[in-house]
Amino acid sequence: MDELARVTADFDASAAQLGLTCAEALEQMRGTEFVEARRVDMQRTFARHARLSADLDALRGAGPFSRAYLAGHLADKDMTARTRNDFRPALPLTFEGGVFAGVGAVAGWAAMAMALALLRGLFAPLRRRRSDADVMEAG
Repeated sequence: MDELARVTADFDASAAQLGLTCAEALEQMRGTEFVEARRVDMQRTFARHARLSADLDALRGAGPFSRAYLAGHLADKDMTARTRNDFRPALPLTFEGGVFAGVGAVAGWAAMAMALALLRGLFAPLRRRRSDADVMEAG
């Protein structure tokens, strides 16, 4: 989005230096096969920038659940397909993520078990004294 905005702004600035609007500058890009091809490329770039800008505005104005719904209905299908292929979820749903989560769970369980054993060891003498005192009172 940012790069398309830069390309668009650069083209607009070049046109403005010559006193032309964007449409007038595009219209003057005629004459050779290369310049005509470049004109078509720029028109395609401007159209894509407009579509992506509209999509971004829609996403920014939507709530979190609406954004999730809108993500599947964006205008630039090529970009959404590439994003979907490269996407890695925040949850460890990949193999390596599962391994790290499993190691973390085992390490967390072991650390908790050691902490509880240490606490039990610290408070065991207090429990013994209390139970000895209860036996003496009952006796």
